[in-house]
Amino acid sequence: MKTQLMLTVEYNPVVTDPESLATALDRLLTTACSTPGILDEYGNPAIGEVLVVSASEPDQDNRPAAPCECEAPGFYDSGVPGILAHRDDAGQVAPESGVERCDLCRRYPSDTAARARLVELGMMPQAAPPSRYVLYDFDADELATTTVYTDHGQAVDDASGLDNVIVVALPIHSHSDHTQEIP
Repeated sequence: MKTQLMLTVEYNPVVTDPESLATALDRLLTTACSTPGILDEYGNPAIGEVLVVSASEPDQDNRPAAPCECEAPGFYDSGVPGILAHRDDAGQVAPESGVERCDLCRRYPSDTAARARLVELGMMPQAAPPSRYVLYDFDADELATTTVYTDHGQAVDDASGLDNVIVVALPIHSHSDHTQEIP
């Protein structure tokens, strides 16, 4: 059986925001619940994550505001209130998928923050950094060398000895169905 408990928190918006408070409460509960035997007398309930239900005031019955449209089941139901993203059958979001914060409830300050939350929850792998780099001469509008670097530091070292040259990351796609033979 599941239940939802409501917690009202008064805070200074100059110092923090609702999402940061939820993260702090998550950490606090995780730390407290890691104490052996702490919830034995309650049957060791599994406590889920702390979410911001609404940044608005509860209604007169002291219930949270109605759920946002982003929580409705559908193609872009990420399973996390405030985030729109498509999940596969295993509940995961592909790294190349679009992730957006819900503009109606605005539980996250940006799309980037929403993506970071999915990564933090383990619902989405962190995007791998580019693994190939080239040196580009922006005055000549061409590659400065024909070398392709796998070490970013080495590319930066080599670029520092040249004028008007920057290090550019090459996107690498590992999908075998997108490869082409070059004549």
